[in-house]
Amino acid sequence: MLAVSSSLISRLRAAADKTQRSYAGEKYSGEDMKITFQVFGHPEPQGSTRAFVPKGWKRPIITSASAKQKPWRQEVTRTAIDAAEKSGCEIIPRETAVAILLNFYLLRPPSKPKRVTRPTTKPDWDKLSRSICDSLTGIFFEDDSQICDAIVSKHFGTPERVEITVATAGPAVEMVEQSKARSLELFA
Repeated sequence: MLAVSSSLISRLRAAADKTQRSYAGEKYSGEDMKITFQVFGHPEPQGSTRAFVPKGWKRPIITSASAKQKPWRQEVTRTAIDAAEKSGCEIIPRETAVAILLNFYLLRPPSKPKRVTRPTTKPDWDKLSRSICDSLTGIFFEDDSQICDAIVSKHFGTPERVEITVATAGPAVEMVEQSKARSLELFA
């Protein structure tokens, strides 16, 4: 169940009130920003990385657990760059809080009974979201550590895709309110 406190909403509103921010010698407009786009394809989790030092080497080699992860992240990055160019949005400076809404749609396995309405198996939501957030770094925000609020959902649906919304503080209040209303409907 998603619990949204009034303190979270008041913190987001307070952050939205700041209008002038400095960024790399330029003035950041400080205007609220909200962008939504979709990436089609099978969402791949970030997975774990392994590091090992081959015999005779001084530096480690870092490998990823999933070979499908790199093409998925490239597709997310490519789609995000296109969306950023079309909307004309600037990169959000480091001192600005970011909220992100991620809706993952995965294929329903034929073996699942119809009474199962949500995917409760792998991939884990946190690994899916880590893959997306790492892919968006440097496009919409400087670092994924700026993400202060995240709303992540997994659903069955076709085509497989992820719907991504990135917002600064002002629109984030709206996102949190909508998510709270949707959660209340789910758990009513």
